[in-house]
Amino acid sequence: MKSKLDQYLEAIDSRPTKERYKIHASLDEFIDAIIAGDLKGVQLILKQRKHLINLTTHGMRGWIALHYASQHGHTEIAKLLIDNGAQINKQKFDGYTPLMLAVLNEHPDMIKLLLEAGADINLKDNHSQTALRLATKREYRVGVKLLKEAGAKE
Repeated sequence: MKSKLDQYLEAIDSRPTKERYKIHASLDEFIDAIIAGDLKGVQLILKQRKHLINLTTHGMRGWIALHYASQHGHTEIAKLLIDNGAQINKQKFDGYTPLMLAVLNEHPDMIKLLLEAGADINLKDNHSQTALRLATKREYRVGVKLLKEAGAKE
């Protein structure tokens, strides 16, 4: 059985970009476009449904669009979301922020983008861990360096 992402990619491959997203794009379609790294698709949906940016997905308990972009390392999409009002410090059910997801998934460009956009470097997850602590535990040296340069303290 094909994954939801594979089904999405197959479905959109056969249609021109403007036809891919209707005015009534759902939150699922928006998230699918983000996960797939489809910048044009995300832009089209945002033109019609900007309110989707900070809606939480029920199945993922508190995730917003920026969490998905951060986890998958789609910096252009993340920048678009931030420029359109995404909550940069939104914590999901476990306390993870977009910055923490960028650290856990080792996306240095995303870390830089989030820090430049004003992500709170000292927020803690539900286990009192900061992004720096997560980077240190994973032995992610690039992340540790970026966070320390931005003022994170152990």
